[in-house]
Amino acid sequence: MNIVVIGAGGVGGYFGGMLADAGADVTLVARGAHLQAIREHGLKIEHPDGRQSVVKVKTLDSTALDQATPNASGTDLVLVAVKGSQLEQAAALVPKVCQPGALVLPLLNGISAPALLKCNLPDHEVLGGLCGIIAQIKEPGVIKHVGIEPFVTFGVMNFGNQSSATATVYDALQSIDSTFRQAQLKATIATDIQLSMWRKFIFICPLSAATSVTRATIGELRSIPESMQLFEQLLDETVAVGMASNVPLTPEHRDFVVKQVFKSPQDGTTSMQRDIRNGKPSELETQVGAVIELGREHGVPTPALSFARNALMPQEIASRKDD
Repeated sequence: MNIVVIGAGGVGGYFGGMLADAGADVTLVARGAHLQAIREHGLKIEHPDGRQSVVKVKTLDSTALDQATPNASGTDLVLVAVKGSQLEQAAALVPKVCQPGALVLPLLNGISAPALLKCNLPDHEVLGGLCGIIAQIKEPGVIKHVGIEPFVTFGVMNFGNQSSATATVYDALQSIDSTFRQAQLKATIATDIQLSMWRKFIFICPLSAATSVTRATIGELRSIPESMQLFEQLLDETVAVGMASNVPLTPEHRDFVVKQVFKSPQDGTTSMQRDIRNGKPSELETQVGAVIELGREHGVPTPALSFARNALMPQEIASRKDD
């Protein structure tokens, strides 16, 4: 399977690197010092048990690709692994690396990526997807996997009256599943990908908001009752909005999220928290803002989420001044 990964950060770099290390035909789309380091020294992946992998992987420069004439024959699958704020730019790159009909699988934290990609790429087969991992760029050319057993979940989406549920697409899902499993990566083909995406979203959205506002690690957050109370308020609002959006979430899904927080690494942080801490544009709007907007549509109050958004907005605005 010929795979192009748009975004070589913690998610795209890890999964793309592991797939390439297992023999898959992978091309990473990256830029700047990170790209240069990968080209010169290979992509280094640091694992939680102390192991290190150095992978030689093909690369494309996203800044040059943006100006290039499409030459996209042979690509079977495009993994989109960028921040939510970068999704539209990534969508513009997809036709540069694959032809119409190719599969596009977003691995983002939010819930709106498949619809946005389908709107921009009507001739491509856009799937729904999510992944689990705590990983980040430690330095140019180095991905540090901090925690969580990595997994990917994907499936067909319904876009209004349009569905990608064809025999060809189902065969392609099996090929994706096989490719990930050959790399010793946990993969699941979801029967209800929307529910699967929301089950992750009710974990990452309130946790991102809580850790960003408190500046706490996950371990610090759960050790302080008042901070955990804030997290659970954010969680309950997110679940309520999901249920109002006709997603079949249950109290058991909510309780499972709380248990996962207590199982997460003591020093774990969220990508949104790290971006805000480092003065970078974050996924504040594509996570917290998206739930607040859905809450307005369905008449569900979101006071805790609104507090978090309002508290973080000045930094978010400052981080985008040079965008």
